[in-house]
Amino acid sequence: MWKISFRAKLILIFIVVAIVQGTLIGYYSHQYASEIVMSNKKSDMADLVNRIDININDKVRYMTRQIENTVSSHVLRNYLDNRNLAYDKSAYFSEYFHFMANSFSAITNVMILDESGILYDQDGGAKGLQGADRLSGIFQAVSQKNGQAVWLGMVDELSGKRDEVGKQVISVASAIVNPATEKTEGILLIELDPDSFSSMLLNNYNTYQNQYTFIIDKKWEVICSNKLIDSQWVDLIAAEFDLGNRRFEMNWQGKDYYVCGQYNGVTGWETFSVIAKDNIFTQTKELLQLIKAFVILCTFGVSMIIMAISYTMTKPLQQLSEAMRRLQAGDFSQQIKTERRDEIGRLISSFNYMAKKIDTLINEVYQEKIAQKNAEIKALQSQINPHFLYNTLDSINWMAIDRGAYDVSDIIIALGDLMKYSVDQHSSMVRLEQEMRYVVSYLRIQKNRLEEKLQYEIEIPVALITCLVPKLMLQPIVENAITHGIEPMKQGGLIRIEGRESNGIIYIEVSDNGKGMDQETLERIMHHIDHEDEGFTNIGVRNVHKRIQLHYGDEYGLEIESAPGKGTKIIIRIPHREGGIGSENYDR
Repeated sequence: MWKISFRAKLILIFIVVAIVQGTLIGYYSHQYASEIVMSNKKSDMADLVNRIDININDKVRYMTRQIENTVSSHVLRNYLDNRNLAYDKSAYFSEYFHFMANSFSAITNVMILDESGILYDQDGGAKGLQGADRLSGIFQAVSQKNGQAVWLGMVDELSGKRDEVGKQVISVASAIVNPATEKTEGILLIELDPDSFSSMLLNNYNTYQNQYTFIIDKKWEVICSNKLIDSQWVDLIAAEFDLGNRRFEMNWQGKDYYVCGQYNGVTGWETFSVIAKDNIFTQTKELLQLIKAFVILCTFGVSMIIMAISYTMTKPLQQLSEAMRRLQAGDFSQQIKTERRDEIGRLISSFNYMAKKIDTLINEVYQEKIAQKNAEIKALQSQINPHFLYNTLDSINWMAIDRGAYDVSDIIIALGDLMKYSVDQHSSMVRLEQEMRYVVSYLRIQKNRLEEKLQYEIEIPVALITCLVPKLMLQPIVENAITHGIEPMKQGGLIRIEGRESNGIIYIEVSDNGKGMDQETLERIMHHIDHEDEGFTNIGVRNVHKRIQLHYGDEYGLEIESAPGKGTKIIIRIPHREGGIGSENYDR
């Protein structure tokens, strides 16, 4: 992943983001569209069953008024009062019942019943009773309503006059009550054709082909339906509805259905509209394919745009990368042409400035080095060779010996040792015995100058003389002790050099019994030693401290102890590093 180019990474990231975004938008768009269709269909189904229920109420109210008018008519009462008289009863009812049936096409038969059977029906004349139990049940149901119409639901034809076997009708009955005695003298029963209610289910209300719409009575018998329905399916739906669920989802034989129901308070019937959830949004697959195609097309288009944008963004970066590679290879003349004013343009401008500046600095430094080397050559040419001076001092020494000036010979020898030690450039690290020999030569020269004002003592254990130390480590410290500690004193003083070892660390102490310094001065000097401040005069001491730290680390270096009137002590702290065995002696 990290080995591919920045442009490829940029394109890949943008394309992945575009795909994810398009997929999410497509998915939620499909879900939202499905939810809208589902919500609208549920609303349509609720409206459908409500309109069917309204039509049922219209028919029921019409029939109820017809029945109420009939049971309270004088024609019917006169017939019941004179039913035992021997005359033709058809004169009373034939025309009346035919008028009633013609006014409401759903009526298939109109009958007058008493406890003995059918007294009269629409076709005229008395008929035989088919089922005493049914007659008793009808009288019992109607008597409880005190003259109100009772809808009995789906039943077999009572008269059995039709040829069809098991033909079912919708029955509605009302008691014929004598106002004087308030007793039920008979029953008016009307049979209706269920197909008349089926027309209410087919008036373009159901907008989906596989939508089921049906009406059931109190006994869960199907009065009418637009499609053939399984009775077990009806029982399941009716049972759920009777639990108080008017709109619900159910699973039947592994398929999910949505059910919307409506209860009719007049008849006790229930109207249902049922549809499989898969059939609500039949275009879901087509919509999903359309969304997929749209997402793919948009992703392709966005990818092309991203590739074009990434090219314009990464091309200058590639130029910058190539220019930096050439700059790294040593070609400092790199300059990139650009007219951009954005962040990339500012970055390229900064690179151009940096490359030009580096090229200028390199040329300047190179020329300065050449000039410096030339100056050094001229300086060397103008200087006397130190070895020539050493040889000259050696000649002077022998001349002093020939003349008996041995004190002058000692000084010349000490000065020659100093020159020989200082011009030796073979190594920056020497054994402690060599460093001590150099310090002794320096002290001998200073002793000759100051005479009795300078006294010195040196105590270095033999075990330490072979240790490696930085070259010219002690001389600047001894010089500082003479200059600031001994020379200001009228009576002179003593410089003492001591060495010791503890836990692998060598401590070399250079102390004097001079005037010393107060705490404020001591702290200022210690600060100057650790920091390169301008105006500090003890440059040699600071250089020794910095050289020791460069060689061994910040935990080593110089420590200074001093007090007014008690002198000054400088402690050199370095690790023990062996450099070989020596056997040289020092002047004490």
